[in-house]
Amino acid sequence: LARPGQLSPTMVCEAASAVQPACSVLVTTTGATKQQQQQQQQELSSSILHFNWDQRQAARAALSTLVQALADDPVNDYFSGSQRVRFVKDEVKGYLKALPRAAHFLATPDCQAVALWQLMPHETPRNELWAGWARILRVPPRLWRQLLRLELHYEKAHAQVAAECGAYYYLSFIGTAPQARGQGQGSLLLACVTARADAEGRWCLLEATSERSQALYARHGFVTYEVYRAGKAAPPVFLMKRPPAAAAAAAAAAAAVTATGSLGGGAAGT
Repeated sequence: LARPGQLSPTMVCEAASAVQPACSVLVTTTGATKQQQQQQQQELSSSILHFNWDQRQAARAALSTLVQALADDPVNDYFSGSQRVRFVKDEVKGYLKALPRAAHFLATPDCQAVALWQLMPHETPRNELWAGWARILRVPPRLWRQLLRLELHYEKAHAQVAAECGAYYYLSFIGTAPQARGQGQGSLLLACVTARADAEGRWCLLEATSERSQALYARHGFVTYEVYRAGKAAPPVFLMKRPPAAAAAAAAAAAAVTATGSLGGGAAGT
């Protein structure tokens, strides 16, 4: 499997023949090089790749990036230990193959940052076993029950969101190659779909597997609605969701009115 650094942007673009620009979102940056970084990200946003398993070269480069990025994930480490690289590769490759016509798999031109979004329930993996359950073979048998419990909890949470909010965008995987971190590329891939979700009035859903990633998602408007552990010794998983901008603004306005009313009532009663 080739490392994404071995693929030039031209090679990836040629492989992704059906690619079209994903978004025109500009992620805000700070510091002395703000203007330069904004220009770079604007250029990135106009050339972001849509890809799926049919664009095999881009898909393999994306797979390599995600395997690198998720190698130190606490949940993967807990369940698979020394087998975690194979565990992640099996899981991600399964998803790529199970959604051969995915419309929301995104990557930067060099595939150094990748985000696998799905519009649920319309883009449900066609074969759930192939998409994820085969990786259980990389897990010690003593943890099988916990992994099953975790997966079923995800499904229950997703079904509840679908029942309450209708179709929603779900972030299955996101990662940036170690050498490309700190450049805002992951944030750009988040903003691409959250901006689309705002325009369409849809919720977004994801699970954060570390406090660091939880903080990143919170900066993009996601709120934690549950912290779940598959077992007593298992690391926490932060279930997070993000309302569309209109809903968020309405909720904020309602909260402000409630707070004003509470303050006014208190003053009148003194």
